[in-house]
Amino acid sequence: PYAGRAWLVHAGAGACSMTTGAHIALRDAVVALLEAAPALASGRIESRRKRQPMPQNAPEEIRVWLHTSDGKRADTANTKYEWTTVIAVHCLARDSSGIDAETRVDAMAQAVTSRVLNSARLGSLALDIRLDRITWEGEEMDSSTADAVLAFSIFHRIQISIS
Repeated sequence: PYAGRAWLVHAGAGACSMTTGAHIALRDAVVALLEAAPALASGRIESRRKRQPMPQNAPEEIRVWLHTSDGKRADTANTKYEWTTVIAVHCLARDSSGIDAETRVDAMAQAVTSRVLNSARLGSLALDIRLDRITWEGEEMDSSTADAVLAFSIFHRIQISIS
């Protein structure tokens, strides 16, 4: 289904070195989508996973991270790989301004999903994007918060140079 699509070329140093540069570019592209005007979560978007409660003064926050990436060789020369990279987008909210946390998280999750799935394949970095899973982690220390973690599977190819 991806015939004729471009390869993302990674010119990493070292023999068969598989770096994360192309994967980080995907994460950064998702962050840029969420930061585009009007920015979601009032611009409170982190490009890393944090294991700490949401700040008390923030009604909303989004955290984006690389979760997993499964690759397979796409040619016999061992220079092209097809990847399925899962990027997690963690939407967090708290009760604020008369709007409950669950309502805020639901609105954020809908906005995130719309932006990512309608992104023209992340500026051509991706061959396809799919929302595969939603999980709820919960903020145990604060009952006024709610969350949802959206797991987007991003299908992409990387061509590496072998030296």
